[in-house]
Amino acid sequence: MAEITVNELDELVRTVPEGTGVPRRIRAGDRLFLEVRRPGTEPARASWVLRYSHTPSESNKGGKHSLGLGKYYPQGVAGVGGVTLAQARKAAKLKLLEIDKGVQPVKAARATAKKQASEIADQKALEKRTVGEAVRLWHEATKGDLTSDKYADQRLRRLSEYLPYIGDTPVASLTVSDVSGALTELKGGDKETGRKANRIETLHRSISDLEKAIDYAASMGWIADDAVNPVIRARKGVGKKPPQIGQRSFKADRLPEFSKALHGVDAVLPYPVTAHLLRMLTLTGARTKEMRELQWSEVEGLDGDKPMLHIPASRMKRRADWSVPLSPQAAKLLIEIRGWQGQVGAGLKGVKDGYVFTRLEGNYKGRVCSENAVNDLLKEMGWHGELVGHGLRKVFSTVGHASWPYLGANRTEAIEFSLAHVHKDKVRGTYDLNQYMDQRRALMVWWANHLDAVRQPQGAKVVKLRSGHR
Repeated sequence: MAEITVNELDELVRTVPEGTGVPRRIRAGDRLFLEVRRPGTEPARASWVLRYSHTPSESNKGGKHSLGLGKYYPQGVAGVGGVTLAQARKAAKLKLLEIDKGVQPVKAARATAKKQASEIADQKALEKRTVGEAVRLWHEATKGDLTSDKYADQRLRRLSEYLPYIGDTPVASLTVSDVSGALTELKGGDKETGRKANRIETLHRSISDLEKAIDYAASMGWIADDAVNPVIRARKGVGKKPPQIGQRSFKADRLPEFSKALHGVDAVLPYPVTAHLLRMLTLTGARTKEMRELQWSEVEGLDGDKPMLHIPASRMKRRADWSVPLSPQAAKLLIEIRGWQGQVGAGLKGVKDGYVFTRLEGNYKGRVCSENAVNDLLKEMGWHGELVGHGLRKVFSTVGHASWPYLGANRTEAIEFSLAHVHKDKVRGTYDLNQYMDQRRALMVWWANHLDAVRQPQGAKVVKLRSGHR
């Protein structure tokens, strides 16, 4: 049987009688039909329909089905979106190939429509994702990389200063002008809240973090892949970054004076725990946090000939475990503290929790020494403005590199590892697990003896302290 032509098809559509409510089917190809209706006196309406059936299976119920392929307008009849006879036959052929392979067109069409609707809804939701949400999610995702909860809180506090100005702005529509406006507000300060003006160093840190938060949002698809982070251009308006000032520390020629002051500082205190913490920082070159939160479970061989500390990665800047060989002088300090804690009693909070540097009397009895305890002690010793606890690491490094008499292998590595510095060469740092323990122990013994040797035995000044530092 010959296939119907366009002219024949048009003639059949035009001759459909008025009042034809039930569609009249005109075969136009393999399982392809044109359904024509003319319920009233208006011109007939025609639509392409593909009629097919599925064999029943576990995935479908089988039976007869129909799939619409679009409208049809006879030649000379105006219409929008019409499908010609040739187009309908081509579409039907492709659909039948899918059907013969087991594809269910109606179900697939519904799934496609549902997916498209979901994508549109997701896109609209993304367009509403705000800067405030980006900041919060980025902070939560990365705060574990910071060295302490304190630093994490500080970073979030700095970032939160932008939120009153751009926190509700969708990331997708954030502009350079928006960020620059927020910066202008922050640089101007706020007398009502007491915020200082011209905090250039702080703003440099916070704008850098804001840039990372927006980059994080971009990685989640909140903005177009080719969009430029507006914070990059806006951060130029922060101003010139001030020169970096390192942790305060005295020059090596003042080491005798400091050693003498440190030796006599606790003459009037029964339990000078803070003074011993300062001494331990001096003797070990450790960071304040690494030492002040020391627990007895991290102390090894205190009564033997090779005492050692094992600091967990959670307190280390580089998030790696660190072992510290102790000199006899450092071990003696810990033994004294252990004896003091035995006199006070194991029930005291801090002591009970296993911490070494716990205040044993005064207003802060039972608490672990705070971050400011050492710096407050240095202030009362008369070293305010010249030295902070962290600056002792610089003194240790300077004197060690210049004066340690050991000239054998790995001299520099022993000093740097004593400061918990890793190899700058990342490959070497990954594979070289040698901690130079023998050389480091020799260095610690020399350093402790050197501090004793440079101390003047006479004229040591006794410094009286307030009870808060005990």
